Amino acid sequence: MNKQDLIRDMTKFAGNRPFITKTKLGRFLGRQDTYARHLVQGLDKIPGEVKGDKYYIPDVVERILQERRV
Repeated sequence: MNKQDLIRDMTKFAGNRPFITKTKLGRFLGRQDTYARHLVQGLDKIPGEVKGDKYYIPDVVERILQERRV
């Protein structure tokens, strides 16, 4: 799966929004919340009052691809 496909799929999963929360990221990946926390560590975020912090999907995808390369 390439970067654009992953961004498109994750955006659709997040309700056609350009941001995703750690909880939704964990569900999207089918992994535990701890892995999602690890992925977004150090990324810019938009603080959320109710639903948690939101992360820009292209940044998250770039981090996922970096993890896969290692």
